[in-house]
Amino acid sequence: MSPVKIIAVLGVTVAISAPPSVFAGGSKPKTSVRIHFEVSPTLPESQRLMFELQRPKITVAVSKFPELWEKHIIGAEAMPGQSGAVLLRFDDHGKRVLMFLTEANRGRRLVVVVNGRPVFAPTVDATLPNGQLVVPSGISPAEFINLRKIAKKNKRG
Repeated sequence: MSPVKIIAVLGVTVAISAPPSVFAGGSKPKTSVRIHFEVSPTLPESQRLMFELQRPKITVAVSKFPELWEKHIIGAEAMPGQSGAVLLRFDDHGKRVLMFLTEANRGRRLVVVVNGRPVFAPTVDATLPNGQLVVPSGISPAEFINLRKIAKKNKRG
């Protein structure tokens, strides 16, 4: 159970629940991964983010809140023969989310964001049923090392 911190703001008492590491001075992961799906660019700014992609050179609107993130990663493996390519394996929750959302979002982009920058944005053309996603490039060696540490920690529970 997460500790609860009580804060009084302008006479209003608010309870904040957070992971123990937040109150104990713990640090965030050194590498963040966010998986977003494309949404309509006409959604209010409060509901979307805009990313400038380099290949192809387009702007894509995605849901402000990611569908998956690094806490769902239980494996990060270098792809043999593909320099810089990384295979991400997701936990059971991530597997179900990836399968459902790739089925529901065919024809839209799935955007993989690493440390705030989009590194991969394919158009979804098939369901991903096995909880795995190959990111062909854009993840640095240092980020890859951090992802492996995160995955190992997540796998241990």
